[in-house]
Amino acid sequence: MALPRFLVPLLLGGLLLLGCSQGWTQTPPLASSPPPALDLVDPVQPNTLAARKAAVQARLASLGQQEAQKAEIETTRAMLEQILQVLHALEETWQQHAAYRDQVERLPQRLQELVEERRTIEAQPPPRFPSITEELRNQYEARLQAIRMKLRR
Repeated sequence: MALPRFLVPLLLGGLLLLGCSQGWTQTPPLASSPPPALDLVDPVQPNTLAARKAAVQARLASLGQQEAQKAEIETTRAMLEQILQVLHALEETWQQHAAYRDQVERLPQRLQELVEERRTIEAQPPPRFPSITEELRNQYEARLQAIRMKLRR
């Protein structure tokens, strides 16, 4: 069974967030002031995405002010940047999902319009083509012969 296109990035983002939240809880805390709290346990929803992005960006900004080992800061910065990328990808995925949902919701109306258009076309009488009688055919043949005779001269 093939997954719809919009679910793949969503699933990957969720798995990435889950992995990052696991790694986040396993890293030792930095030596200085406590960072702003990031709630990585609850699933990300479209209405909480902006708050999560702001919290991650605030945490990234606070890393430069902390006095800790460079390795810890760089590890934390890499994880936070990865989380931020996932949140951006989730935001784009939700926008695509909304667009797909709108298309699907409009689909029955469009199908009804096409059915009505087809019925209108079917109700129109077929175009009339002139019927060729034997007399008309003979007239055309006579004209053709006259033109050929003029061309030979």
